[in-house]
Amino acid sequence: MASPQLEDGYTRISNQIIEAIGSMDLNAAEYKVLLCVFRYTYGFNRKSHTLSASFIARWGNCSIRTVKRALKRLEELKVIEILNSGCRGVTSEIALNKDFDTWDMSGDKNDTSDKNDTGVVTEMTPELVTEMSPKKRKKKEKYKEKYNVELSSTIYPFPDIIEYLNEKTGKSFRWQTKTTQRHIRARCEEGYSLEDFRRVIDSKVSEWKGSEWEKYLRPETLFGTKFESYLNSSPKRQQEQEEVRAEESIFERFCRLPEETFREFRKLGIITADGGVDCEYASMEQIRLLQESGAL
Repeated sequence: MASPQLEDGYTRISNQIIEAIGSMDLNAAEYKVLLCVFRYTYGFNRKSHTLSASFIARWGNCSIRTVKRALKRLEELKVIEILNSGCRGVTSEIALNKDFDTWDMSGDKNDTSDKNDTGVVTEMTPELVTEMSPKKRKKKEKYKEKYNVELSSTIYPFPDIIEYLNEKTGKSFRWQTKTTQRHIRARCEEGYSLEDFRRVIDSKVSEWKGSEWEKYLRPETLFGTKFESYLNSSPKRQQEQEEVRAEESIFERFCRLPEETFREFRKLGIITADGGVDCEYASMEQIRLLQESGAL
């Protein structure tokens, strides 16, 4: 029998924000994304946090495509902010826009779920083809000139990925192969970046080269359905995840402390790297704050 207690952690949200969200015309997927943002920002007494579409999808039990559409619409409605939107190949740092007076309350309903509320599949309306941006057109022309091929309006980094693979393995794979392109396109549409492909290549080359597994250093194996597990098994990614989990675990213990106070105590060594407390040089006021938070 579940027995949730505030002492085990809670998410503090203003009633005004909840009421403002309740008055908006959002669908289930958009509410799920907002709940995840609340959980990993306000739930840890912080204003923003890096959250990938794949993480939110697993947390909310929905597809990555649905999450991406929901994130896009919430950003358009000015409910959330992507703080590093100008940076490519990095996980989005998401924050709630607390100024709900700036939210677009009259935004058109946009179905970001995989199916409508009745579960009946409706006929899709063809999307309008918009003019390609000058930057994208220039990149397309550059690829055409270098590889003498006609590319679609959506550019996938086929040459960059395969050239990197060939460089690391000493092989001569061709990026024009349809099977190779299919695997790369599928992973790109799931939200993975060029840097993710390079991490998988580096990880598996380091692990498999010179062993009986070296024959599997090929596009169909590396970029297939096990891509995510390969990515998360890379030493660098594992270390990053362990550091994040350790930091979040420590922060959860001191969740009653304001974020600024928590950071200050970490910097002063009052809260140690392993989540302990060292009061040797702490002032009476700092000890009082720790006692009130339940850490002592």
